Amino acid sequence: SSTDLRVKLEDNLSGIKKYEVLVNGKFIPCYFSPRRSFITIPSNKISTKGDFELKIRLEDGVGNKVEKKFNLKK
Repeated sequence: SSTDLRVKLEDNLSGIKKYEVLVNGKFIPCYFSPRRSFITIPSNKISTKGDFELKIRLEDGVGNKVEKKFNLKK
């Protein structure tokens, strides 16, 4: 829906191999579109109200890992 959260991912070489999305430390199931390089996080899966921490962990095709944290408000 239009209230879902979409995050753009970029890896110019080997592509995204694995991803994990957490809200306040809790795993959130989401959808990754490799063609468009977006993770879509359904807003109804974010059960918290007010401030929350969104953490995205990525691993590319050659094993490089990155973790990004965002402080957001719902």
